[in-house]
Amino acid sequence: MQPLNPTTLTQLTNSELATPSPVQLPRYCRTDARVGVVHLGLGAFHRAHQAMVFDALLQRGDPRWGVLGVAMRTTELADALTAQDGLYAVQVASREALRWQVVGSVLQACVAAREPAQVVAAIAAPGTRWVTLTVTEKAMAPHWQPCWCRGLRRAVLRGWAG
Repeated sequence: MQPLNPTTLTQLTNSELATPSPVQLPRYCRTDARVGVVHLGLGAFHRAHQAMVFDALLQRGDPRWGVLGVAMRTTELADALTAQDGLYAVQVASREALRWQVVGSVLQACVAAREPAQVVAAIAAPGTRWVTLTVTEKAMAPHWQPCWCRGLRRAVLRGWAG
């Protein structure tokens, strides 16, 4: 199995398959997309649900819905996504069939415990439209609240209405 990255994505896109690909690929220019969402808690639930909604918005031509995915403590997932340029695949099941979708909405990934200044800056950035989070007992411990509050305070001070 090959990792997902811009090169292998291009290979999939340009593949000379006799039948249509069972893999749905991003149909938007990812270099035009920009981070508009900071998501705290970069787990499977976010990647299989919310990030797919942001991917659909990007597919519709609105480049403001890129995601900075923030893992709270562990580095493995954020590092793996970074190595794959944020690309990953989700198997989508419907009544008609199973299909694979490569999701491209995660433009950046970081770890709050390792890069707290990046998280604070991203929350406070003028282009950030939404700050979302997945609430779990492991990731949303009270000691993360100062990090969120610093970022939100900066955003309010620069005039963000919320």
